[in-house]
Amino acid sequence: MITVRIIAILILFFSATVSVGASVRLDTSRVMSPDIASALRQAYQLPTLIGGGAADGASEMVSAAVERERTRLQRLLVDLGYLDAEILVTHTDAAIVLRPVLGQRYRVTAVELRGVRQSELERKVVDDLAVIISDFVGQPATARIAGQFGRRIVQTVGARDFALAGLGSVGWSRSDGAGVTAVVELDMGLPMRFGSVVFSGLQRLQEEDLHRLVPFRPGDRYEQAQIEVLRDRLEALNAVNRVNISIEAGEGGVLAVDTRLREAPADLSALRKAGPFGLASGIAALAGLALARIAAAAGAPRLRPLARVNIACVLTFAALAAERLVSFLA
Repeated sequence: MITVRIIAILILFFSATVSVGASVRLDTSRVMSPDIASALRQAYQLPTLIGGGAADGASEMVSAAVERERTRLQRLLVDLGYLDAEILVTHTDAAIVLRPVLGQRYRVTAVELRGVRQSELERKVVDDLAVIISDFVGQPATARIAGQFGRRIVQTVGARDFALAGLGSVGWSRSDGAGVTAVVELDMGLPMRFGSVVFSGLQRLQEEDLHRLVPFRPGDRYEQAQIEVLRDRLEALNAVNRVNISIEAGEGGVLAVDTRLREAPADLSALRKAGPFGLASGIAALAGLALARIAAAAGAPRLRPLARVNIACVLTFAALAAERLVSFLA
């Protein structure tokens, strides 16, 4: 009898859960774009939210979950360029229905750059910004497009002098019709100059040798292209596996350049590639040394020419060994 009651209670509990979860649904039948409708259905999470925390029948929790979902879906539509989009919530006896109303999709008709000190920029940078703005105009007013063009603007301004340029925000100012003005807030920062370059992670490489590869000197104007030249030169070294270059602003507009290297494992096979000539020279040198010791002990002056040949073999062998050692350390 007790078992039957427990089963009945469980059936009622799960029935209530399904009823509450099924009573809230998303209606995309009026969304004409299949892609937008699919994006809304994929982003819709309300059944999960209710099933996870509000399926106990508490109406306040359900209402709060519905409001959060309505705001989130509306934000998604705004990010897709539907700046006037709304999510209508309809309550009936049988269900709560979320119904998206998209409105028109806005496009960028003008761009306003704020925080850009044009008088401090080179002519080429100003021309490059004009090209970026021209590409921006006519695009949908979406969050993805805004992010892409914002990054392009920061990279262009920060390529020379303004290493610390950063993007503040990208907003929309509505105009007549379906057009908006993109308002780009930019923080240019101060013009910077190169400071000292510090190398770390060195094992076999010498810092003074690496400094010869640096294409700029302390006090030179900052250029991102010079950083890339330094990276390419370091990565071209056989003894280097990875290069990580970071810059940090110091006092007086000076940039410290921190260069961290990971050296490649030593190639021990270079020491074994002596070749037949090197092997013969080594054997001749050892044999000559043995004969020289015998001649010195016996006092035989006739073996002196052999000693000279032995010295030549030793020098040859030493030269080959030095060449292999340099190849090993390179």
